[in-house]
Amino acid sequence: MSMTRTILLAAMGGAMIGAGVVAEEPGRLPRPPMQGQPWTPPKAEVSAALVEAARVLFDQGLADPRGCGYRQVELAGEVEELRFDSRPKPTIHAFVLPFDATGGPRYAVAWNGLVYPVTKLGPAADLDADLFALKRAVEPSSKGGRPQALGFRFAKDPIRGGRATSDIGAARQGDLSLMKVVFLLRLGRGDLAETLWKAGMKASYTEQGAEASDPYPQLASDWEWGLFGLAAMAHERGDDPLALATVRELVRVRALVAKRVPEGPTRPTFFIDFLEQIPRFLADQERRARAASQLPRREPRDRIAGLIRDLDEIRRGTRWPYWTDPMASPTARALIAEGDAAVGPLLDCLEHDDRLTRAVQTMQDRLGPGGGLSTRRDLGFLEVVGVEQIATGVLEKILGTHDFGPWPPEVMALERKLTRAELAARIRAYWKKNRGLREQLAPGHSGR
Repeated sequence: MSMTRTILLAAMGGAMIGAGVVAEEPGRLPRPPMQGQPWTPPKAEVSAALVEAARVLFDQGLADPRGCGYRQVELAGEVEELRFDSRPKPTIHAFVLPFDATGGPRYAVAWNGLVYPVTKLGPAADLDADLFALKRAVEPSSKGGRPQALGFRFAKDPIRGGRATSDIGAARQGDLSLMKVVFLLRLGRGDLAETLWKAGMKASYTEQGAEASDPYPQLASDWEWGLFGLAAMAHERGDDPLALATVRELVRVRALVAKRVPEGPTRPTFFIDFLEQIPRFLADQERRARAASQLPRREPRDRIAGLIRDLDEIRRGTRWPYWTDPMASPTARALIAEGDAAVGPLLDCLEHDDRLTRAVQTMQDRLGPGGGLSTRRDLGFLEVVGVEQIATGVLEKILGTHDFGPWPPEVMALERKLTRAELAARIRAYWKKNRGLREQLAPGHSGR
């Protein structure tokens, strides 16, 4: 059993894991010791709307770093996240939740406001030194003007502005983001919060004519994006307790955010479409949790049913094109080898099976090696791949085509997508129409 799984199972049991740190209910991450405690904002010349946004976010449950030891750590998922990055792995400093003298599972609050299991605990880190490095990073260059380090990181739209990064990237103490100012205010470091605000964020808001606007939607979007990334990558590597706890937190946070930033034409563009996956993601994780608590499943009556059952464990490969070619999976290759006999069950899977695979598609997967991204989650695109997507790819291989048109005009114009039922019907019609022809062309067919 992995360390991360052991950590989360302790939390899922609601056990005491440290002084003042208790998982409030099964399947939830623990609360930091000063979460919900009173806070008086420090004096700082920053936007009043930013101070109010910070207050609201921590009241809603953004992880509170107060009362935690500042340590060098290795966070759950950090090794997997950086495995494609050839550069030296940076160290991460975070706020480690306390525990009693007998030892116990370790968690940390990272600079992005997320709670992570700690897989390796290092020595104490120097908070003042990290803050000094941040200050140096935002000081004007010798040539004047805005510091180069701030470049594009404070664009109001995290996707189109290029600011959205992976949760691991945003967890680093050197990451320059609006969330960093929020944390500095919470820690009582109004001096540095003011420095960062004046050096980069205020200028960015002023350039867009929105200095007095509410930064809450941007910060909430970052929070939701980080939670989704953490949950998706835990799901991919099979760390289901962490994935379930995190996606449950995301569902809770999403409901709170929606009350302040309702759906509609005025909603900022950086509330991105990944949120549409959350209900299905939660349902799949709860399904896996139920299955893990039950006796081993009976083997299916036939080989094809067993292969389709195993589609939910397909993972992204370790080489390009990663998961995107179903041929990369032994399960998919075996289904393709079944040929025509697998078409009916695969069509049923395409139309009705709501399970998810372990594969997570990212922007890096779309760009391929050398795509210019430092981690797989940069640029703000994540999709947990459904079993129906693999089933569709296998069907295309068996039938030798991906063209099941003619397509409706609105689909050709990208105004809507085909529903799964519509796609299954078109593939089924093609299969029935061409079935006899394929049999005639098959090797060894007598033609009589």
